[in-house]
Parts: sequence; structure tokens; C-alpha cells
Amino acid sequence: MESNAARLCKLRALGVVEKYMTARSDLGIYNNVAVTAWYTYTRTSSMSYGNVNLRTALFNAIATVISQHPILSAIPLGTNTLTPYFAHLPSIDLNQVITFIRIPNLYVHSEGEDKSSHGRSPALDRFIQEQHNRPFAYTQPLSPFWRVYILTDENEDEHTSDESKGQFVLSFFFHHCIADTKSALVFHQSVENALAHPNRESQENSDGIVRTMEMDLLPPLDDFLDKGSPSLITRSMDQEQHAQPQSSSTNTNTWTGPAQVVPVTTKFRSLRASSITSSKLLETGKKRGLSLTSTLQSMLAAALFECLPPQYTSIKIDCAVSLRQWLPTPVTETSMGTFVDIFGETYSRESEQATFSWDDARRTQRAISNVMQRRKGDELWKTLMQVENGDLKAWLQGKLGHSRVCAMELSNVGKLPKPASPTRESKGYEYQIEGLLFSQSAGACSAAIKVSAVTGRDGCLTLGFSWQEGVVDDKMVERVICELERIVKETLQESEQGDRRKPLLTTN
Repeated sequence: MESNAARLCKLRALGVVEKYMTARSDLGIYNNVAVTAWYTYTRTSSMSYGNVNLRTALFNAIATVISQHPILSAIPLGTNTLTPYFAHLPSIDLNQVITFIRIPNLYVHSEGEDKSSHGRSPALDRFIQEQHNRPFAYTQPLSPFWRVYILTDENEDEHTSDESKGQFVLSFFFHHCIADTKSALVFHQSVENALAHPNRESQENSDGIVRTMEMDLLPPLDDFLDKGSPSLITRSMDQEQHAQPQSSSTNTNTWTGPAQVVPVTTKFRSLRASSITSSKLLETGKKRGLSLTSTLQSMLAAALFECLPPQYTSIKIDCAVSLRQWLPTPVTETSMGTFVDIFGETYSRESEQATFSWDDARRTQRAISNVMQRRKGDELWKTLMQVENGDLKAWLQGKLGHSRVCAMELSNVGKLPKPASPTRESKGYEYQIEGLLFSQSAGACSAAIKVSAVTGRDGCLTLGFSWQEGVVDDKMVERVICELERIVKETLQESEQGDRRKPLLTTN
């Protein structure tokens, strides 16, 4: 690998957040992230180019996407030093990074729902769990730190009687040093657009080898911060040190789960709300001036409290935040890179009977509004910049064996935007993303339970629960999920009853 790497062109040094991501993976603390999407395709013209060939269509589409986003042809090197960097891969073998798999019972429809919706698939959960336990590694020849899986249901015939339409699942797994979850949505949108509008003049070679152009990468997050971007306010060192959370070990009433340990084996379970439930949950919060994130995070806190022994009266939940909306050009909403921060909120209960409280949701919303106003979270990058000698691996290793700070982490990447309208010249098949599922590895030096949220174009909110085997019991997570479902159901019922009790407006 070293001889191959030495011949690669150096693009730029890793930023501090990117270094943090590679340090975690090198130490086996955290592996990868994924966004899985359900795609449908429909023949739109009698002049289509024969029956759809998924392999050809997807190889060509992903080759196009690689040409649009230079980070997809970059690989981190020198990660065992204090000066890691991105290098350019002059070619990518799509046969190495794209895998087609047929899985039994992949498409599971929830009872009583429209067949166009996609219910939880235990088979898909098992597959995702398996892939989150596969770290990226340096191969011969070198491959990028991302991979794509095209999944179809083994129980469905490859050639149905109606070849004018079909469906498949595309799972995009990636190393966190090259992309955040917003970037994964950009990837899927780019694939969708490339499928709908194939570029037949610049397709990949028949052998699946894509020759890539050497292009500049977007600057790392800390480049914007070092330049004193007016959109990102800084605080003094004294304020920053004062803002650092105290160790949870000093408070025996705070639950954070067992100590931070390796190795990490990820367990995963998804939860999908119907489009009706998702819409009601969003609207119920909106009536109170609350975002879906503030409502969901407070409900998760109540659900977790229900599963904890009574001596624990406090928990902290971290919430991820995307900074890209406040960064100057060249970063845009369609960029791929790592532009994230995080902030924490503490929740308490006064009795054994933990209940969801709209007051907690309003307090959480105030914290979110504060983040939006300040255009930053708790400044993870600043903490990383203060690490002695910049040795993030030593810093992370020093955390192992000690208490965690957070019980849970919520990452809500939002809803996938609507696709661009197809052009009149578009012939063949129209591809459409419907449902989405966001998932990630468990982490040794982070919250005991990670919850990843996303809403697809089908209107369904899906949650991916990740936890570390041996750190959090499987049955406990199942209880948290059951309690969350109960809280959502009861809250929506109470809200509907309250609406019905409201008197009609009258005029004198």
C-alpha cells in the first residue's frame, strides 16, 4: 500500500475534524455512517432503451457522481502521523465499491399501510448492522473510503411480467472523514438525477474502471474558522473552558451507560413511523412552535428514563448540527464534505414516573434556537484544536476506561428535498427516491445509544438505533423503542382530544 500511496498526488491536509474522524476509526472506536434509500423506476417513454439493466444504469450514474464530487476520489493517507492528508485516486474500480446483493424478505410492508410504503425490514436491519461492523481498510489496489450496495428482494423474480417498473434499495456507506450525513443525501440526489438523465457521452469503461480528474477539494471546516468567518462567532478561552461538560462520574444520579471501552461491535435496529404518524408528530409540534428535533429529542429522553432504575434522575443528550448553511462559498447545500458540530442538553426527572413534557420540548427548542442564532453548537472543532500536540489518538485513548458524558445522541438530518423536474428530453426510465434510513456505527467514546433520524419523500420518519454490544443490553434498547412508540401514540391522542375540546370561534 505504501508504494502505491507514494505515487498518489497530495490534495490537501486533513482538517481537525477530519483528523478526529480518522483517529476514531484507526483506534476501532467508530467505523462508518450510512444512508439507505428505496428507489423506484418507471418506464416513461415507448422509445426507452430496452428493459432496465440496473448494473449498467447504476455504474454509469455513479461514475457521473464521482466526476461531480472530488471527495469521492480522495483517500486519507498518513493517518498514523500527526500530519495526515487526502490523496487523489486516479481511477476507481466500480466492481470493488459497488456490490449487488439479493436478500430474502427485503421489502416488508407494514400491516394496514399502502403497499407503496416501506415498513421495517429485519433482514435489512441485519445487513446494515453487519456493514457497520466492517471498517474501511487500505486495499491493493487502493479503493475509496465509501461503498455502495444495491439490494433487491430474493423472493421477487428478476424478470416480472411488468418490466416497465421496479424497485431496489441503495445503501451508501462512507467514512465520516469524507462526508457528513447531509453529504449522503446529496450523494443520493446526485445518483437519482444521473439515473434520470444519463450522460451517454461520458460513461465508464466497460470494465468498470472510472478514470477520475484531479480537482481541488473543498477547504476543511477549520479553514473557515481560522479566517474568522463573521458567520461563526468565537468565544474566549475562559468561556470555552467554562462551557466544557463536567465528568458524569462526579454525579452518581446521572446515567451515561458503562465506561468507554473497545472493541466496538455495533448492534442496530430501525423504527419507522407511518407517513400519517410522522405528519401528525410534526404538526403537533409546530402548533406549539416546536421543531421535530426538539419534540423527538424530549420524547427520547422520557422513553429512556422509563427504562432506567429510579436512582438515575439525570441524563444528557447530544444533538448533531450541520454548519454548512452558515459557511461561505465554495461550500453550498449541494457540497460533499464534513461540516458538523454538536451541542448537548440535560434532562431531569423528579419522580420514578417519567413522562413526556412539552416544557422539556420547549426548553430543547430554546437550545436549538440559540444554536441557530449563534450559528454553531458547542464548538467541537475548538476542543479538538486544543488537544496537546494535536495528538488526537492519544487524546482518545486517554478516554478509554473512563465514564461517558452522554447517555444518548440524536442526529436528525431532516427531509430529502423534492427532485428536479424531469426534462422533456429525458427518455427511458424515471427514477425516484421514496423512503430513507439513516444509520451509523456505535462509538466507544460517545453516547451509549445513538439515534439517527431522517424523513424520506414518502413522508415517513425513520429512526436508526445503534449501540455497542456488551455496553447497552439489547432488551433495554427494545424497551426504549417500545416506550417511544407509546409516548408518540399517547401524545398524539391527547393532542387530538385537546383540539376537539377547543370551542369554536364566535363573533359578536
